[in-house]
Amino acid sequence: MLGSGIPLHTMICSNWIPATIGNIIGGAFFVGTLYAGAYGTLYDRMWLRCLQAYVFVLPKSVRERIAAAHRSVHNTVYSWVDWDAITTPACELAARQEAAAAAAKSAPPAPSRSASSAIVMAASEAPRRLATAAAAALRNPKLTPFEQRRSDRGLGSDVV
Repeated sequence: MLGSGIPLHTMICSNWIPATIGNIIGGAFFVGTLYAGAYGTLYDRMWLRCLQAYVFVLPKSVRERIAAAHRSVHNTVYSWVDWDAITTPACELAARQEAAAAAAKSAPPAPSRSASSAIVMAASEAPRRLATAAAAALRNPKLTPFEQRRSDRGLGSDVV
């Protein structure tokens, strides 16, 4: 500031005043609104209004159909997830895959399928694989390089 050659008046009018006004608006409005929405009364009031509209505006038969559709979608999606693939340690999964590959080699060859039946089977298997991958990604996020090095060395993680 002192050696830049910019006059103090220019610094104050072109930098400090606009930055201060922007910080006041950003801090008071955006941060305050986010905190009120996440933790405060704004979220509670919005949730209450939506609940009131749901209960008092929609007839009971419509609410029951919405709840039934929600349960059906929830049960369908969660039935696609292969929970064993998510909860089983990787070393056990590898052993299972090796055992399945060995059994497949020793088993008699399966009758050949047509291309259309193979496509239908792959298409029917796709939702289960996608749902399993999504659930695994949400439940077991990838380790950071730091955590990976510590787990490889058997030191555990410092992350709490």
